[in-house]
Amino acid sequence: GRWIWTSTNAGITAYDGFNPDASGDSDQRFIDRMPQLRSMSEIQRDDYLAAKASTFVRRNPCQVVDLAGIKAARTWSPVPLSRQFSRPLYIAVGLCFAVPIDLLILIGLCGKKLPARVKLFLVAPALYLTLCAALSVGSLRYRIPAEVPLAILAAGGIAGVMEKFKRTAILAADADT
Repeated sequence: GRWIWTSTNAGITAYDGFNPDASGDSDQRFIDRMPQLRSMSEIQRDDYLAAKASTFVRRNPCQVVDLAGIKAARTWSPVPLSRQFSRPLYIAVGLCFAVPIDLLILIGLCGKKLPARVKLFLVAPALYLTLCAALSVGSLRYRIPAEVPLAILAAGGIAGVMEKFKRTAILAADADT
């Protein structure tokens, strides 16, 4: 009896991110504690959970802000967050990948190799996806589309570092002669 533009999962996703037990990650065990959902149609369930999430947001603005920060941090965590990948080896591999590339991205953002408009264009997907995670749930997988443009910033960082080493080597060679 009405248009559904994307899906009927918006309500469950909203409630997953904004409920009294929300922690920033996805945990839909609340479904088991809500037997009233079983008798609802798909659309009724979507509307019901969306309304409950909206009520939570209106009544708990400080908690919502805290959750948004937690979700953003989860999305950009340098280490895996799930229990199955919490072994020291996986954490070490995550850190070995994330820390250098994050530093190169920051160098690329601060450097002069790329124009400001290009930097903004390349960082825009990361900002957008971080906002989406803050309004939903935080997960490493949500940042994947932003990693490609960020890799271009990292490449700009590499170019800047290499140029600095090259200049330093030239100055050192000139000083020796």
